[in-house]
Amino acid sequence: MNMASACWMTRLLGEPVSSLSIDESNDIIAGGWNGMLSYWDCDGENSWSTNLPDRIGCIVSNEKFVFATAGLHIVALSRHSGELIWQFALEGSADEVIIHEDRVYATSSVYDIEHNDFIDSAVWCFTFDGNNLWTKHMDERPWTIFSDSNAVIIGLGRPKMGIAIINQEGELNYQQLTSNSPVTFGKLIGSKPIFGHANGDVSSTVDNIINIEGESIDEVLSDNHENLIIIAEHSINSLSNDNSSLWSMKNIQTSSQAIGFEINNIQSFWVAQSDGLNGLLKVIYCDSGQQVATMTCSKISNIAASNNRVVVGNEAGEILVWDAEMLNRRLDKDIDVAQDDHKKAMRDRIKALKKR
Repeated sequence: MNMASACWMTRLLGEPVSSLSIDESNDIIAGGWNGMLSYWDCDGENSWSTNLPDRIGCIVSNEKFVFATAGLHIVALSRHSGELIWQFALEGSADEVIIHEDRVYATSSVYDIEHNDFIDSAVWCFTFDGNNLWTKHMDERPWTIFSDSNAVIIGLGRPKMGIAIINQEGELNYQQLTSNSPVTFGKLIGSKPIFGHANGDVSSTVDNIINIEGESIDEVLSDNHENLIIIAEHSINSLSNDNSSLWSMKNIQTSSQAIGFEINNIQSFWVAQSDGLNGLLKVIYCDSGQQVATMTCSKISNIAASNNRVVVGNEAGEILVWDAEMLNRRLDKDIDVAQDDHKKAMRDRIKALKKR
């Protein structure tokens, strides 16, 4: 299948894409390396664009606000107009931002070049109107931040490692995990927090799930059957919901990935690679690892997905969007054409045999 011709829309950000967000209403927000932040509605119309102080690193939104990290700053904008409502300079780089129970949480870190290490990190809590309620400093860098129904959870690096559970008052309850290795990734999958570690462990709060020996864990995704897709430093490994192996891909380094919509009634996995000069997009069936389609383009920096769309951003500043209905229709058409070509080839062969 020609992925480029099956693309629902292409838009230009005007600079290399550094961050992407798509919500369940299919509104897209894209951030760039030079601070451009742009919003497209579900019909592909550009609602607004705003220049922010620095590279956009992380984007979250709700019905009224868009929150983003931009260099040292956390910024808040009107979702409707893109107007900058407030910004706050954190201490060190602004790393990640999340929304939890009508509050905004951000992480920051200070890197010391001479010591070749992070010397200070912090978690910040804000009201939607920009009031800094509290700040908690720590020696460990919070490599990941997310929330469950009760609290905010951060995954920690050395020396403490493990996780810290944070309540609304900013109290940190430290908890060790079964893996004694820095937490490199964390996410709520189903109703269970799942963590990736620097030594290749994938764990929950109660046990170790698997170890990808010799590889750090970059991300863990889950399909609609609660099967896991584990993206490690040099491989991709898929586990069923009973932790047995489904499929794997070795000697592969990814730049971004996401679980996408169903193709031929099977959920898809979208993954980006780079050969140093160009980007390669692969679309794979989640259940088997079978490749559905590929496409080359500029280096891909981000992939995000909703229930029925997948959006890809690259270093050429392109925002590429695929729609489930359109892509499946195009795939069916390609199958019909291939079948017609096969039937025609058979007829021509029979005619040639009759002429002998």
